[in-house]
Amino acid sequence: MQKSKSSELILGVMVTSKTLHAVLIENGNGNARVLRRFTRQRVSRAAQSGLMTSVPELQESSTTGDFTIQFGDNDAASNLFLSSEFGGSAPAVDTGGEDIGGFSSTFVLELGDILAECRDAGYEDPEVAFCADSSDVTHVELRTVKEGKAAAAAEEGDKKAGGRKIDRNLLLKMLGEQYQGGFDSNRVGFMAMTSLDPKEQRFLSIFPKQRDSVIATLLAMREQQNVRVPTVRIMDAEVPLYVGLARATLRRALRRGNETQAPAVPPDRHSLIVRAGTEDTLVLFMRGEELFHYESLRSLTAYESPETICSRVLLQQDEHGISDVQHVFLLSEEREEELVESFEMFFPDAQVDSLRLVVSELGDIGLDEANTSPIIGAVGAALRLTDDARYEGVFDDINLMPRRLIKRRFRIPITWHVPVMGLLVGLTVLFFFYRYMAIEDNITSTRELLLSYPADIMEADPRQLQARIDSFDAVTASYLNALNVLDGLLHGSDQWSRTLEKISRETSEVGSIWIDSWRPNGQMLEISGNATSRDRIVQLAQRIDGNIEAQVFSEIKRRPCSPSACACRSSSNCRKP
Repeated sequence: MQKSKSSELILGVMVTSKTLHAVLIENGNGNARVLRRFTRQRVSRAAQSGLMTSVPELQESSTTGDFTIQFGDNDAASNLFLSSEFGGSAPAVDTGGEDIGGFSSTFVLELGDILAECRDAGYEDPEVAFCADSSDVTHVELRTVKEGKAAAAAEEGDKKAGGRKIDRNLLLKMLGEQYQGGFDSNRVGFMAMTSLDPKEQRFLSIFPKQRDSVIATLLAMREQQNVRVPTVRIMDAEVPLYVGLARATLRRALRRGNETQAPAVPPDRHSLIVRAGTEDTLVLFMRGEELFHYESLRSLTAYESPETICSRVLLQQDEHGISDVQHVFLLSEEREEELVESFEMFFPDAQVDSLRLVVSELGDIGLDEANTSPIIGAVGAALRLTDDARYEGVFDDINLMPRRLIKRRFRIPITWHVPVMGLLVGLTVLFFFYRYMAIEDNITSTRELLLSYPADIMEADPRQLQARIDSFDAVTASYLNALNVLDGLLHGSDQWSRTLEKISRETSEVGSIWIDSWRPNGQMLEISGNATSRDRIVQLAQRIDGNIEAQVFSEIKRRPCSPSACACRSSSNCRKP
């Protein structure tokens, strides 16, 4: 089974009154690719349960008369002349969740079936983008007058100076004044239109009806148990999506050579978008890249002949004074090839293409089959969530989905900041972990030290322990004072004894010398004594590093000696007998 990341899967859903069309797109490496398409018929919940839905207003009206006349089936509105044109003028009836026409206001089962098929194929939890048709969306054109700098910027054609800036609060105020029905201000999108007067701005306001089927479906899925609400990001409408697809095609046609960015479409170039459906026909005129005129022909459907559709479009062109059209985009649920041939005949100087060709490069999704034109709206809604460079900046920023129902995935952009922050967080965790372990070790060692003390000390009064400590400190101070006094009294006594020892040792080493006395004289020690010869005195002075101050010689008296015992017999000093 093939698996894909949920962040790369986008499910575009086109919601019509009778059918649900969806397309699954893979957004990988900036290149969108269609994977699968789905089509589900919206059926009545009453038909599934075998019960009829009761409408209180209709029951009361039926009981007031004596009889009831019915022509054809139960849907009387469908038998009216030009029912598609005038059927919407009747006031809406609250049916408690069911539509009078037999189709439910929700498509919980159909959407759940599509999501289940995606999961079975290995594509789990895709992001969902809805496109609502005219049955769920209202369009109102607004016109504002420019003043001051905005008007001057518009006359000079400088859009960057504020000529096309949208004042949302002002437009909401104007919408409330012109549109009598209710609307949610947070679910209104504004699409810029070509200005007919330099001092005038035109905008097309797009907002869902009070009971649109998309919001009703999501709320119903929230209330049900064991039903997972999909990740919904965008709810758009047909007009901005078709204009965006046409804008991408026009830019691609103007690109030359190896240009990376397509140039803007010139404002003098006119384009036409025609979508023929089973309930109405949508006609959009473009001047350059902006919408020039919007028209929804409810009396004209795809079942009409192609010549009839062409003639009605030409009437719209003449009525609004639109010059020659250079490009025509067509989309029809019935006989699209014949419609293309008719427009090629009625617009001989224009390039006529099917809007299906715009998305044919995304993959083979079987658009050649009948009743598959609504899937183009699903593809356009899905392309708004892709990062494909071919469709960058071509769609208007319109989102009709309430913020409380928008689910966003938390995505971290993988840049150099991410690993740096991860490294810093890791180092911070390691630092505090080390500090924690160090403090724990300190606490453990302190606890062990306290446990080693005797129990009586641990249980003693802290004041008594402090008193004992103070007593020990006082005794220690007295001992230190006594040692200082003793050191003062014995200062130099060891030097005197070492000096005496050294002189005695050196005297014994020299020999034949005697010390009679010594006495200190300032820093010197005077020594006096006798020696048998003068060289003994010199040797002693060298060994003790002293100075010889004076020498006194004395001659020893001669003693008589016998010839046999005289040691200096030959000496002249010997006295002979």
